[in-house]
Amino acid sequence: MKPDMSILQTRRMVLRAMVESDANALFQVFCDPVVCKYWSSSSHNTIEQTKKYIQQSIEERNQQTWVITLENNEALGWIYLGDSKQGVAELGFILHRDKWGRGLASEAAARVIAHGFE
Repeated sequence: MKPDMSILQTRRMVLRAMVESDANALFQVFCDPVVCKYWSSSSHNTIEQTKKYIQQSIEERNQQTWVITLENNEALGWIYLGDSKQGVAELGFILHRDKWGRGLASEAAARVIAHGFE
């Protein structure tokens, strides 16, 4: 069963539960083939693909997924913590390319890891 989602905060961002209305912002992330190069799926060609992908993630029982946001609450990407293999946690993240190089993914990862051990 999927654990309760907590809102996680860092110095610069809020990590919150993903909602279907994040599709437009997240499509801007998932339509970029460079961003998706090392992601578990290929880049999206339509917003419908992103909507379906979001819905699947919301329904996924073996992972917690947070949307990465800054001050305006717009989704810049997401980060997840999963346990698809007993006793092994998996951490993954994807972030809009124009936000790369600012330490946001590292900051989000540190907060999610701390949450995982809490």
